[in-house]
Amino acid sequence: HIRIIEAIEDRDPYHVEQLVRDHALELARHVEKFVDYLD
Repeated sequence: HIRIIEAIEDRDPYHVEQLVRDHALELARHVEKFVDYLD
């Protein structure tokens, strides 16, 4: 998360967008792999 915060502080919207997107996709992969109690 620190990299996202740093990109926000640097006012670099394109980098923020990339980092947030990558984070969301990693989270989705994690949920798909490990979370089975929501089915």
